[in-house]
Amino acid sequence: MFNVGYSIKSEVYFKGEHVSEVLADSGLSGIPIDGWEVYDVDEAGNPTETLLDLSHLELERSMMSHQAYRNYTFFMEAELALLQDLGYQLDRRNFYGYSVYGDNQTLVNEHPFFERNADGTAYLAGAANTTTLGTGLHVYGKHNQITQAAPLLACGTAAVGIRVDGTDNHIIIPESTEIHADGSYGTGILFAYGMEHELQLDGTVTALGQDGVALRFDFGHNLLSDKPEDGGGYRGSYIWQHYYAEDTLFKEDGAVNNFDTETGFDLNLHGPLADKVTISGSIAGKQAAIYISENALVGGINFTSGAAVSGDIISLWDPENPLIDQYVQDHRDDFDLYTKLNFGAAADTASAAADDDFSMTLWGSIKGYESLQTRLLGGALTVSGYIDAYSLENDGALTVLSQDDDGYSIRLQQALTLAADSALNLAFDTESTTLKVKAQDIALDGTLGLTALPDFYQNNQSLEVAVSFDGAAVNGSFADFMVQSLNSPVLDFALQSPDNLQSGVFEITASRSQDAYAQFADDKTSSETGYALYALADAAAPGCSELFAVLDFSDGSTIGRALHSLSPEAYDEAVFASLQDKLSLGRRIFERQLSRFDFRESGSYAYAEVYGSELNTGRSDFKLESSGAGIIAGVDFKQSRALTLGLDLSLSALDADLNGVHSAQYEETSALAGFNLLYRPEAAGFYLASSVHAGMLQGKMKRSLQAGTFYSKASADWCAFTGSAQLGGYNFNLKTTDSEFNLGPFVLLQYAAENRPYLTESGSAALKLEDGWYDSLPVTAGLSLAVRTLTDEEVALTLSVRGGYYHELLDRTDSTTAAFKGSSYTFASSSTRPDWEGLIGELSVGAVFPGGFSASLNLSAQGFLDDAHSVGAGLELAYRF
Repeated sequence: MFNVGYSIKSEVYFKGEHVSEVLADSGLSGIPIDGWEVYDVDEAGNPTETLLDLSHLELERSMMSHQAYRNYTFFMEAELALLQDLGYQLDRRNFYGYSVYGDNQTLVNEHPFFERNADGTAYLAGAANTTTLGTGLHVYGKHNQITQAAPLLACGTAAVGIRVDGTDNHIIIPESTEIHADGSYGTGILFAYGMEHELQLDGTVTALGQDGVALRFDFGHNLLSDKPEDGGGYRGSYIWQHYYAEDTLFKEDGAVNNFDTETGFDLNLHGPLADKVTISGSIAGKQAAIYISENALVGGINFTSGAAVSGDIISLWDPENPLIDQYVQDHRDDFDLYTKLNFGAAADTASAAADDDFSMTLWGSIKGYESLQTRLLGGALTVSGYIDAYSLENDGALTVLSQDDDGYSIRLQQALTLAADSALNLAFDTESTTLKVKAQDIALDGTLGLTALPDFYQNNQSLEVAVSFDGAAVNGSFADFMVQSLNSPVLDFALQSPDNLQSGVFEITASRSQDAYAQFADDKTSSETGYALYALADAAAPGCSELFAVLDFSDGSTIGRALHSLSPEAYDEAVFASLQDKLSLGRRIFERQLSRFDFRESGSYAYAEVYGSELNTGRSDFKLESSGAGIIAGVDFKQSRALTLGLDLSLSALDADLNGVHSAQYEETSALAGFNLLYRPEAAGFYLASSVHAGMLQGKMKRSLQAGTFYSKASADWCAFTGSAQLGGYNFNLKTTDSEFNLGPFVLLQYAAENRPYLTESGSAALKLEDGWYDSLPVTAGLSLAVRTLTDEEVALTLSVRGGYYHELLDRTDSTTAAFKGSSYTFASSSTRPDWEGLIGELSVGAVFPGGFSASLNLSAQGFLDDAHSVGAGLELAYRF
């Protein structure tokens, strides 16, 4: 026989191994079980109709309870532990990193929350947990001070880094702690119930998934129903809506009624959900950095030095909410129902002193028209969005960069107060030249600044910017006026008509010096490009506004890199790759001529060779990687023992990545016809080998133009003449019974040229290029060895080796003259090719069969002393008839 009490006072508990593990050090005997439930009472309040339940868990407001108000949509950890004790197989740590059920504790939580291993026995350090509704830390108890010392990576759908219930819990996030809830609908830190909580956030909290919120203050909704008449209820700060409407939070004399007679739990609703939030760390949220719901009051949020905020600050709390307890509504002067949103407070926030060194950019807007009393105590605050608040007091340098849908930079329900030493900076661009501020009462003082936003401002462009202050009462005036840019290293802005500034209409002139861009150049080409950009800005060429908006508001290093990207240097590098391809073709012809041992009076050869090659340069200012492939087919005709004439046709393709100080891709296809001559009277002694090739090439250039966030493609294609010529040679001859050796010095003089026509690129910041003639005249001197030996099967095996010193005789500087589309100002690139000298080596092995058929494998390598090299390989098949 045992006694069972009413509801949560039944003194009946569920206990088990896993439950005991969760509730350790909590002071709880187990999970409370619902006892007798009262269904009716007499006039004195005594139970007249009861029912013994013993079938519901009675953790406060839990999903599994029998309470009319429940704001959990998933099991608490203790409830999962109960399921484990009942025999269910589940990994509890996959849903909760740790839970605090006890009261009045001071603890450092070193339990992390990561992805679990496949066996569900351990966390995988550093891996984000992706469980839906996972929770890194749950604080159920009251009056605790908890320092979160381990990372919490709760990145599943609707997961939470930390959930705080109970009352008067102080949460500390040290600088080294990271909390990430980057899944869809994730919440970094959630304050879900109670009152008088505090948060000290020095670490990092993010919620970067869809509708993610870094800090959320929200009682949420009742799992059953928000409507008491439907058996539910609704709660919040100073809000208690329930079935027994005669029970209120405050009695008529102002005494607090903190007891829920239905459940036996304390209500803890007679104060702000959070008293104080202090942020010196980093918070970022996709939907909002801070979200305060319509049923949650936050007393104060202080941003101190070091704070970084990405996302809106949103408050839906309304002090005029009719659901607020009637006594509070009738005695508003005794209750502070507004949120103090303070920026620039000293680290010792208790002193309410200003930190003049405070500097922060809020990457978002402030949206709390009904309740956010906003103040900049000192230092500088930049709001990338707009301010829509209850009131605003500025004692520092406040910059607002955007406007709401109605065109207001600042819109306040009550007062705007500007201190004597304050600065209010409103932003404009070429489209937004009417700036509006609205408040009930406006007190003007200090400095009004106008800040130019990233946009395209033509040289010496004049803008008229109007600023209006709309209020029932506007008092005072600004002591000073200024205009500035938002961190532009290029543009200068000046106020005109300084005697008429109080009118609120400002004439502003934008200007840039002639070397505004050239000052960031690191060589002659980029300097010339810089001056051309100035001319382009002067011409206000269409299609370039985005480029200038980025360049003009970037740092110098961005401009310096962009000058190379925008220049015609890529065309110089493409010419180098193309000329090297033509010279390589000529050397293949020369190698074939030298490797032949044929002193017949007549006869012909038909041959074809397929080949491939690669060329790479390593200089940072001239960096390319190209690959080529082609086929050569021809016929040689013996005119006499000494003279051979030949004709050939070559088709080739070339692809080059030009990825040094710019990014471009060059493609080329070419077709050349050639005439070859070999005059060789004797095996030993003087000979003359020469060839001439001429044809057309089809070139295609695609340049990637990048400067900061600006990205564009410029492209062009063209047909051009190309050709090459060469001559050279001398050798000795040694002969044995079965072998023949040709050994001797050689000199090879080559010439390659191409003519690119006038062309115009397509795309933003595209170029108009003048026609140009490009050529190369290298000489190679070295030794050549050719060996021919006859096997017993009458197969002639051949080996040819050649090596030499390579030197360019012409000026190695290529130049492309161009102008930007939309501008007549011409400028030129100046690129030094890396081919002034180097070494060349070639190897050919082959076989000539008795029937006249022959085959050879040809390998080549070239190394320039200026950090460039090339390799090639070819397979030739020939038939002698």
